[in-house]
Amino acid sequence: MRPNGEKHRIPMFAVLIYCIVSLVFIGVGVWLANDLVSSRSSIIAERSALALQTSKFMSQQFGTTIMSADYVLRDVATKVTVAELDLASSEPDVEKRLSAFAREKLATLPGVYGLGLLDHRARFVAAADESLVGIQSNSKLHVAPGQVLENRTYVEYVPASKSANGQPAILVSRPILSSEGHVQGGALAAIMLSSAQDWIETFGIGKSDTMALVDGDGILLASNPRKPEAIGMLLKSPGGQPTSFGDQRGSAAFIAVSPLDGRERIYGVSKVENIPLSMSVGYDEASALHEWKQRVWQSLVGFLTLLLMFGNGLRRFVKIAALKEQSERKNKELQKALESIRTLRGMIPICASCKKIRDDEGYWHDVAVYVRDHSEAEFSHGICPECMEKLYPGVWTSINGDLNDRL
Repeated sequence: MRPNGEKHRIPMFAVLIYCIVSLVFIGVGVWLANDLVSSRSSIIAERSALALQTSKFMSQQFGTTIMSADYVLRDVATKVTVAELDLASSEPDVEKRLSAFAREKLATLPGVYGLGLLDHRARFVAAADESLVGIQSNSKLHVAPGQVLENRTYVEYVPASKSANGQPAILVSRPILSSEGHVQGGALAAIMLSSAQDWIETFGIGKSDTMALVDGDGILLASNPRKPEAIGMLLKSPGGQPTSFGDQRGSAAFIAVSPLDGRERIYGVSKVENIPLSMSVGYDEASALHEWKQRVWQSLVGFLTLLLMFGNGLRRFVKIAALKEQSERKNKELQKALESIRTLRGMIPICASCKKIRDDEGYWHDVAVYVRDHSEAEFSHGICPECMEKLYPGVWTSINGDLNDRL
């Protein structure tokens, strides 16, 4: 506070610096926020693309096994006659020959567990594993009398309770049809889920990431990490996933909460072409954004630290500037006072008679007025003893006598 109670004024150049630095920091903050938002979007986009590409690769690889099985089944269905299938159940030699043929074809199918031939009642009449001969198949080829099927490949999930060998499996079957579409026999290949599970676990994933093989009805067939208790369960589709891709190959990427553990993931889902199976790859969103979140905190701390440093520096600068201005103002006042003192100490023109003083402009002033205007002194009036005796001799004599008597 100044002596008269007036507050210090902030210098204009300091206000200008304040404004410039504030604008710079606002600009830096906006740029930093946009950069962080953009980098987050880039991470999500990159991880979505990776999930999509991985799911496509896996679906193609798994689909290749199934397509290979379908190709072999087509070949078997064209080389085996309905008459041979009917004779195999009663002629051991025919059964042996067809079973050897099945083993020969199975050897060309890596990843496929078994291959067999069925009659019109969907019973195994020959198989690579001859222990299956005579067992009823629960595949799509097991139809009611008079029911017709399409001339295509059927892929289905069969739980352990319905499987011929007591193990959950993916069955790939191809019917041999009459001209009316009635089943006269067929060929069937089995892919054990244990092998699909082992296959899917060969792919390395993060701690909270997932991979899953799901059939067209939403039943979980295999998963990575392994979840034995969930195999065969009907899963609720994550929100955002297409409800159907149709018969052709399709794929999609989306972000959703997993129905298995409730974690939010970045998903890529691809359907195996012409087969009701889809491969799902999910990357944990929190893990994907872990480094980005660290960068956000580091950027925020760095920005706030820089802001505090600049604010503290500006505060000190403004304080120094204000003190400097105050000092300059006081110096000017002191200089003005010193100039006034030097004027009184210099050569002062004074009237020899009336004792008036002449100023620099030629005006004459009473001594008391001149001294008052050129200094901080004030006058009080009285009469000195000489003037008292001169002007009031009688009064002065009486006062002087009284003083002498008292002394």
